[in-house]
Amino acid sequence: MRLKIVCPGKARGPFGELAREYEKRIAAYAQVALIEAPEVRYVKEPAPKARDRILAEEALGIKAKLDARDHVIALDVRGRRLTSEEFAAYIGDHATRGVSNFAFVIGGSLGLDSALLAKANLCLSLSSMTLPHLLARVVLLEQIYRACTILRGEPYHK
Repeated sequence: MRLKIVCPGKARGPFGELAREYEKRIAAYAQVALIEAPEVRYVKEPAPKARDRILAEEALGIKAKLDARDHVIALDVRGRRLTSEEFAAYIGDHATRGVSNFAFVIGGSLGLDSALLAKANLCLSLSSMTLPHLLARVVLLEQIYRACTILRGEPYHK
């Protein structure tokens, strides 16, 4: 199984350290790659047209990192909420049906472009609360690691 986590911007400091720690843990179960796409910077809250342009520009950078074979799981606050066990079952079920490439997509501080969300195989919500995208990256990686241990019947998940 190959896993990609595609997100704009670079994770530095404590977020980067935690992301790398979970990346190492996941590597015992699957090939994993953290892929950083270009992040569009802006100074203040953009007007609606500018917001759409920023999201579309970030989406182009994200799409460039995806492959046609990828099973795309886009993170969005309005997405489907799963327990850790349900998330593990989703990954396991799709893997047994032949899905070998999973691409998890996290948007920047404005979220994800609606066209990108519409093309995703699954829109997933990590929480009803809004999370900074760097923190969402770490939470996602931890949940992927947890799913791997659940699927193997290991004691990490209690």
